[in-house]
Amino acid sequence: MTDRDPFRLETSSGMRPATGLGERVLVGLAVVALVSGGAVGVSNVLRGDPATADASGSPSASPHPTPRSFPTPTPRPLRIVQLASGTLPRNVPQVSGFSGWIRTTRDVVIRADPDPTAQQLGILAAGQIGTAYEQQPEETGRPGWLELQDPLTGWVLGDDGITRYTSTDFLQSGWVNTVAAGPDGFVALGTSSTMTSHWLPPFPLASRDGAAWVKAGTEPFAGWDLSSVVWGPAGWLASAATYGDSGESQIWLWNSRDGVSWRLLGSMGSAANWPDSLTASQDGYLLVTESNGGLGGGERSIWYSTDGSSWQERATPPGWFPQQSWMRIVGSPGGFFAWGERGTLGYGAVGNQFAGFTADGQSWAPVTDGPQGQASQVLGVNGGFLALDSDSQTGTPRAWTGALRRGRLEWRRETGADAALAGGVVTSMAWDGQQAYAFGWDRSTEAPLVWTINGSGWTRAPLPASFGAIPTLAAAGPAGVVVVGHRPSLRGDNPRFWRRDSYGEWLPEAQPIIERVPDPATDHCPALPNDLPGFLVLDRAAAVVCFGTAPITVRGYSVSCGGCSDPFDETSQPAWLAGPGANQLFLKAIAGNDGGWDASVVLSPSVAGEPDWVNAWVEVTGHFDDPAAATCHHQPRVNELAYWSGQQSFIDGCRQAFVVTRVSVVSGP
Repeated sequence: MTDRDPFRLETSSGMRPATGLGERVLVGLAVVALVSGGAVGVSNVLRGDPATADASGSPSASPHPTPRSFPTPTPRPLRIVQLASGTLPRNVPQVSGFSGWIRTTRDVVIRADPDPTAQQLGILAAGQIGTAYEQQPEETGRPGWLELQDPLTGWVLGDDGITRYTSTDFLQSGWVNTVAAGPDGFVALGTSSTMTSHWLPPFPLASRDGAAWVKAGTEPFAGWDLSSVVWGPAGWLASAATYGDSGESQIWLWNSRDGVSWRLLGSMGSAANWPDSLTASQDGYLLVTESNGGLGGGERSIWYSTDGSSWQERATPPGWFPQQSWMRIVGSPGGFFAWGERGTLGYGAVGNQFAGFTADGQSWAPVTDGPQGQASQVLGVNGGFLALDSDSQTGTPRAWTGALRRGRLEWRRETGADAALAGGVVTSMAWDGQQAYAFGWDRSTEAPLVWTINGSGWTRAPLPASFGAIPTLAAAGPAGVVVVGHRPSLRGDNPRFWRRDSYGEWLPEAQPIIERVPDPATDHCPALPNDLPGFLVLDRAAAVVCFGTAPITVRGYSVSCGGCSDPFDETSQPAWLAGPGANQLFLKAIAGNDGGWDASVVLSPSVAGEPDWVNAWVEVTGHFDDPAAATCHHQPRVNELAYWSGQQSFIDGCRQAFVVTRVSVVSGP
């Protein structure tokens, strides 16, 4: 490849996968009501069309009226921040004591203080269930005591006739949530597999060619959770929010030339608390920060830097996004495109929108028309942008090209791409300096797809069958193209990097940097639970493998749950299992109807609910891995398409639902 422009890059960011399964059947369906989006268009497909003229070209007719500039706000003092050197606080996970369910094996005295001579408040009778937590000895001065929370308050000696229910510690899948390209390779943010009891922050994974990856490790980052990594004029730049002894968060930044060796640049001090968005152009970095209230309140500020160390605050244009609204920013060689929702209409809502273009954050030109919605895929290329959103009614992908004219960004629909995009969903895009790539899936088969876009048009092709699941993260640059594949199990996504070789073939890592965690093994099975606390701490993935449909019997206090009996999702089948409504029971381990519940279970079609089961102790017998789980199916709505994880994850959720086949009213726990 002769074109070595280091700024023709794309960064894709994702979400950390869930590490466990909740009580609902649909926990595997991580869908959010957002406007979905999909693929791309490429400027050189247009073969000299005037819409692709660069910012310095001659004026030409436009199908849209020229938008007026945003009115200039009243100037206010803008800050200049030189990153402050100092000692980066270390993020040391606190070692917490026991917190959870207990059961007495004999009568246990409840004390007013953690002292055997303290006032006696009551008795926790033999066989009684409670909740308690263990404070650290330095907090109480008396090790071994538990602070009782329910059904009474006080202190009990933790090992004196008390059984503690602890969750099983197991190995869970690693994950990748960001992948980006630079001139000499790639950097991703992710983790290796780890035990559920151990928190592991994301760290950089670097590769020169997408074939072999190395870990940078967490040491340069003192255990903090990196939120972004981008390539720009000063190299790789990474950001994170940290906490000191005061509890106030600060933004710290790091720099690297190769993605492996990282240098701490410093913090922004009191100027900002949270990094919201970090992007780059060929000339500088644009950082959007949040202050005074973290992720839920306060204000967003715009900062620009050419070296990652000295930051100049930019005036926000009128209508800039408050913190409670969503926004996205994409960098290109020529500048930055921002779009989002100013109001509080909710994710995916259309109205009260903001869209603007800036070269360096100094001044913003409004943008009319163009891609819509939070799930839109937007990609910066040589002289402008490529984008793809979807029709809000049908989900049909719509391609756009964005050209820069005299500092303004103008979008145009590319209907010539419609045929190649038909029936597909695009979830990520990348540009290698010569052609663009779109990744997604087929709506009818869920087969993973790739579109290649260049001067010859749009070419649609399947990804290899062993790719594993729907692609969501990709990056491209002079070093090639990478996309994150999957090796799913009941323990998680198990990502694996794939690359495109010089022959156009897609190849997986020969030695994956993130090892695969398989389904639970039958030689490490948990004990079969015989009471509700044991059921609540059960490793459900292991229960599916170890117990299958073997009957499990527990007792609980059945309560009503307002609104919980409404059908969860009419597009999920079979409805009784995949979208249960009235055919559910809500159980508590301790009697009482305070509006909460500890476990929800699904009634089999052979079991009809009875009114006298509510506000009563019941004994239920049921099983996991019901045979009907294999038939579970969800038809994603239009606003779910961009976030759909596939039918297999939905089926896995159904397998871990507890299906009740017998219920009887009993006198107590």
